[in-house]
Amino acid sequence: MLMFFYEQGAFAAENRPFNIVVTSDEIKHGVELYKQGKWEEAEAVFRAALEKEPEREDLKVLIGSSIGSRAFGAYGKKEYKVARELFLEALKWDSNPEFILSLTVIYVKEEKFEEAGRYFDKLSRDNPKRGKLYRDISRSLGKAFLKDGDKERGRRYLEIALEYDPDDEEVKKLLVEN
Repeated sequence: MLMFFYEQGAFAAENRPFNIVVTSDEIKHGVELYKQGKWEEAEAVFRAALEKEPEREDLKVLIGSSIGSRAFGAYGKKEYKVARELFLEALKWDSNPEFILSLTVIYVKEEKFEEAGRYFDKLSRDNPKRGKLYRDISRSLGKAFLKDGDKERGRRYLEIALEYDPDDEEVKKLLVEN
């Protein structure tokens, strides 16, 4: 049994390493496919291996990572609907905060602020603060909810944005006005 240390691809800003126990040539082949960017093929290999060893959490993470990598590819091409569906599927396998963050951003771009708020709330509750990025998302959500007439939620997100940047004059003004 070969054991090696694996780090998720470049998309994993949190750099969430984990151990994979390579118990077969099949899994080793899947890891090689993943490293080559052949994510659909790698996913198929990991799913087949998981059917044989259903207790393997590491294989579930690899399935999620394979789907997530495809999602990031679609996101990079601005295929937001495809990326959104892939991230939702990836989250069924792996709760990678980068998947949640990406869904939040996609929902903001699609002006689906209710969904964006739900994912942002989960992200900000479950993960350490991320500075400028969280401030920008909080500000966008705050403005969107104010525009839609939901002052309570708008103010809540603007207050979060102000926590990340106490000198943000635009946010301060919006809070005074609302």
